Amino acid sequence: MKNNGNSYFLLLSLISLALSAGYIAFRKASGLSLVDENFLIIPAFYLITGISHQLLLRSVSSNPARFQMNFMMAMGFKMLAYLAFLGLMFYISSEGITMAFVLLFFLCYIIYTGFEMFALRWYKNSMNNSNNS
Repeated sequence: MKNNGNSYFLLLSLISLALSAGYIAFRKASGLSLVDENFLIIPAFYLITGISHQLLLRSVSSNPARFQMNFMMAMGFKMLAYLAFLGLMFYISSEGITMAFVLLFFLCYIIYTGFEMFALRWYKNSMNNSNNS
C-alpha cells in the first residue's frame, strides 16, 4: 500500500512539473513574463489533489466498506478547497479573474481529476488482485 502511495505522488509530481513547464513555455512563446499569479493554480491543484487522495487512502485502509461515503467526502473537500482557492485568487488578483485564469483552472481540473480517477481505478484493481491471490 505504501508503494501505491509513493507511485501516486511521483506521477502527480511529474504531471505538475509537465504542466508547469508547458505553462512557462507557452508564456515565453507568447512574449509574456514567464510566471504570473495564475501560475499558483498548478501548485494549488497539486496540494488539494494530494491531500484529498491521502485522506481517501487513509479512510479506505481503515474501513474499505465505507469507500463510497469517504469518496464523496473527499470530493466535497476538493470542491470546498477549490472554491476557497478561487476566492483567494479573486481577492489577491490585481486584474481580477481573467480568461487565461479560467482556461488554466479548467485545464488543471480536467487533468488532475482524470488522473485521480485513473489512480483510483488502478488502486482498486491492485487491491482486487492482491485479494484474489
